[in-house]
Amino acid sequence: MAFVARLVVKDEHGERPVRVYQSDATVALHSDSGWLVTPQTPISHAVSSALWFGPAANGAGLYEARVADGGSAFYGQRIDISRNGYLGAYSGEETGAYLALKAPDGAMLAAAGTVAGVTLQNADGQPVGLGGATGEVLYLQVEGGESVAFELTIEAVGVPSPVAG
Repeated sequence: MAFVARLVVKDEHGERPVRVYQSDATVALHSDSGWLVTPQTPISHAVSSALWFGPAANGAGLYEARVADGGSAFYGQRIDISRNGYLGAYSGEETGAYLALKAPDGAMLAAAGTVAGVTLQNADGQPVGLGGATGEVLYLQVEGGESVAFELTIEAVGVPSPVAG
């Protein structure tokens, strides 16, 4: 079942929300992609970007992901993996990279609530980690980077896809 959720990195550095990065509003609004990032240091009262997760048609435990923040310039854009292994938001209706959401002890990801210790993997089983630090942010990436677990907060279940037009 499809759902909208937010991801937060919780580690020895504190709580760090996962967001679609906009370094320059003018550039971001005219760009086809915004990288998924988290701050290097915790930011009080920062909010994660809402992401829509829709299960793959083959039922293999994989999800398509899209930006679900209604006011975002990236609303409805698919989450895909760049040729350098970074996760970002891309325009277009086609499906992006499928991601596996792995909850500890096989916990179900079908009801509203929060699950800690969730890991993300690409369809080939490579874990999503943090790396490529520039300025104040770390990028979510599948090639290299420090492995990380997320706190996943499911806000709504049974939500239709926010496909960008």
